[in-house]
Amino acid sequence: MVIGLGAAIAGVVWAAMYAALGKPLSGLIPLVITVVVVAIFARFVETKKLGLLPVPFLGFGILLPLLLQLSLGGYVHGSAVVMWAFMAPLFSLLLRPARETAIWLAIFFGDLALAALLDSSVALKVQPLPNIAILSLFALNIAGIGSLSFVALSYFRVQRDAAERRSEKLLLNVLPESIAARLK
Repeated sequence: MVIGLGAAIAGVVWAAMYAALGKPLSGLIPLVITVVVVAIFARFVETKKLGLLPVPFLGFGILLPLLLQLSLGGYVHGSAVVMWAFMAPLFSLLLRPARETAIWLAIFFGDLALAALLDSSVALKVQPLPNIAILSLFALNIAGIGSLSFVALSYFRVQRDAAERRSEKLLLNVLPESIAARLK
């Protein structure tokens, strides 16, 4: 949920940046992500269950960065914003059964391929942002997806370490230390 809320805040920030840069249609796309995340969060708070709620989030997380990149004119003009679609396979590791992760990763690669196929046609049709904005957005996109990846992995590491400590404590409660050490 923390990562999802971070993505929602990023959606508002990106929407404001695109609107300020004269791209209001492009600005609507990150706002849709924010609305989806807030709706899923509200439903989770109400039910205390995720169930299938992450599936639309993952789907929007794949589709909307592609649409945003296309609306901005492709990989270079759109500052490779499609890399945010990596959220879907990353979050599928957190939120969905492990067997689904490969599917979300394959969809992500399909997203990248589709973006590449459409790149030259949209680059000719869309007025690019100023160079300084493109460079700044490249840095922000890399920092954003990198930060989310780092937070997700950090969370798992903390959870894994806590599980190891609980396991060791339980083992020491039922076995002598010398035997527990050999079992480990």
